[in-house]
Amino acid sequence: LDTVDPDFRIKHGIFFTDLTLSKFVMWLVKQHIPNLGKNYLVIDPACGSGNLVTNWRSPLELRHKVVSEIEPELLFAVEQRMKGDQWHNGKFTVVPKVSEGKGLNFLDKSAAEYLDVIKEYLAEKGQKPDKPIAFLCNPPYRNDDDQTAEGVEYSVHPSILSLTGNDTASERYCCFLAQMKLICEQAKENGIPDDSVLLLFTETSWLNRPI
Repeated sequence: LDTVDPDFRIKHGIFFTDLTLSKFVMWLVKQHIPNLGKNYLVIDPACGSGNLVTNWRSPLELRHKVVSEIEPELLFAVEQRMKGDQWHNGKFTVVPKVSEGKGLNFLDKSAAEYLDVIKEYLAEKGQKPDKPIAFLCNPPYRNDDDQTAEGVEYSVHPSILSLTGNDTASERYCCFLAQMKLICEQAKENGIPDDSVLLLFTETSWLNRPI
């Protein structure tokens, strides 16, 4: 991506998860939730190029995972990686489908609407959302006030703003946290088993952001 468009990652707040660090975080998750892959539907709404979710050497044994991105180019990249890996082939759902040539904005829908989209694509693959949700995510870091590249404007649903406040709306990191929280709370009403979990992999400095 850097070769084709050096500003692409900065512009869209993309910081790819290092493979070594992703192995570590997978190991750490295993210590606390040993049956994550078996007992949860794993979702990464900011999958990037897939370093975190495609780390097949991890001990999580993810049975099925859902990956989505706002950039269709990244969805194509992660789909190709998963298809080429025997540990993931047939055990993942890309949302939206690469053939549609579009991405999915995680922030412009209500929690219920996002879950409806996920359930629709799962149903097309014969999958049922019959397990609690486990978000495994490295959210976008970039603040829209960052002047290193031209700003990117994403629509943010009012339900998210009601949680973050308008002053924090430009920080997509905070909006991602709020949306994941809202989706976990909404899951049961959408026919998904309760006890969702949020596994956040991020720079510690960003954990100080208000929400």
